Amino acid sequence: MHIFAPTPTSHPLIDFFAIFKSTGLLLWRSNPDPFNPSQLNTFIIEALSKLLSKNYTTVNDLDYHWRFSSKFNLVFLCITRQIYNFKFIPDLIIEMEKYFDGVYDGAELSTYQTGQVSSFYIDKIGELESAGDVGLKSVGKKKKDAVKNVNKKQRKWLDSYTKSDMKELDMNPENGEIKEDEITDEMKLIMDKKSSVVEKKDEALVTTENMDNKVQNFLLSLIGQKTITESELERTKEKIVQNLVGLNVAVSTAENIVNNAFARILGKKIGILGISASTVRKELTNSINHIIQKSYIDILEEISASKSKSKQYTIILMGVNGVGKSTTISKLCFLFLSHGFSVAVVGGDTFRSGAIEQLNVHVKRLKKLFSNDMIELYQKGYGKDPITVFNEASKLSRNKFDVMIVDTAGRMQGNKPLMKSLSLFINEVNFDKNIFVGEALVGNEGLDQLRMFKESLQSYSKTGSDCINGLIITKVDTVGDMVGSILNMSYISNAPILFIGTGQQYTDLHPLNADKIINQLITSL
Repeated sequence: MHIFAPTPTSHPLIDFFAIFKSTGLLLWRSNPDPFNPSQLNTFIIEALSKLLSKNYTTVNDLDYHWRFSSKFNLVFLCITRQIYNFKFIPDLIIEMEKYFDGVYDGAELSTYQTGQVSSFYIDKIGELESAGDVGLKSVGKKKKDAVKNVNKKQRKWLDSYTKSDMKELDMNPENGEIKEDEITDEMKLIMDKKSSVVEKKDEALVTTENMDNKVQNFLLSLIGQKTITESELERTKEKIVQNLVGLNVAVSTAENIVNNAFARILGKKIGILGISASTVRKELTNSINHIIQKSYIDILEEISASKSKSKQYTIILMGVNGVGKSTTISKLCFLFLSHGFSVAVVGGDTFRSGAIEQLNVHVKRLKKLFSNDMIELYQKGYGKDPITVFNEASKLSRNKFDVMIVDTAGRMQGNKPLMKSLSLFINEVNFDKNIFVGEALVGNEGLDQLRMFKESLQSYSKTGSDCINGLIITKVDTVGDMVGSILNMSYISNAPILFIGTGQQYTDLHPLNADKIINQLITSL
């Protein structure tokens, strides 16, 4: 997690002062409001990667001064406008490094420590400004009249050498070998020094190479070559899962969303500021979108295509008790009638008292809204076999109505006899759409209901195929931003959400707006 610590005050003419680690953790910075990440990008790309031998540069009218600290792999960076030409900045960076070394122990700064660093920063600027222009151009400047080495032998130029001098300097013997006794003490000393310099140079080269490798690795971590590890993401993942669970998302669903999102982040390269919130949100959005937006189904187009082939489009609705199947059937009828499709309703719930009467009331209302020949209810009363009722209704309606919607008795997912009869019904008829109706209000309980419902249907299926190929979620208007149950049902069923119910009116049935659901979940994290 990156800490962008607020500072109480800052220097009005210093654009930016930051202290950060090689891992990309920003420990402290000044001027939080006008912070511009592009300035850091410029520093990383232009300054660090190209000017390793320097500790300052100028890019786009900005002066960049920095200093590396090897103790905790820290960078102290100050950015100012070139026009101001502050000469005390290098001294400020050194003083900040000294102070920070005394308060920093390798962990994130506490609020108190952050305040102390900020106070020292402002006080030190005032102190250095009062001292005058002591800085880059004056620190360590050599005087013109340096102390001369009195023991140094005066240099002789070419035209001042005599023949005797030239002969003395000629060390090449006639046989091409240099004898030890022919080398003067002074020349021997020179040769020894030369040898020593070569050896030291070789040692220095090795040391420099090692140092360069360290610097290169350090820079690579800053300019976007640091690979994110799973351990670095674990804390963030746990927190997001907890937030999703708080929005009624089941733990298994939340973990699936987060794991898929962070699997795409894991192994990516990050820069100085680490993983941005926008990156995490983008990947979470993709994960949620993958669950909600299954292969999109336009049921109206499917009905139209079926009608063009003179084939009746058949739908069966199923679910546990009290989720609103009958009301949902009336809403579907209104939708189809509004688009010019005629509808046959089959009273397949021959168990619950009042179920057929409820459907009859809705059909009579819809006849008044449209016409008598556009919708009809087929029923045989209670205690009858639903398959027998369907077969008779199918014979009478297949050439008269474009769509047939079959109601079924609500049943608990653990009731084996009822689940077996439903599975046999679905397998024998082979409906175009097997729609599970669930309610958003029950939360994680609805997830268990759907899971067991699906498993029971599959266990009694002759082919073992998935018996649910569409979802309608009711009572969505009652849960506010607690829309996790929508996500849960889509995840467990692996079926598209065809519609959501948002009220008691016939018009309160809408296609799922995936973007709205995703936005509700993401903005609440």
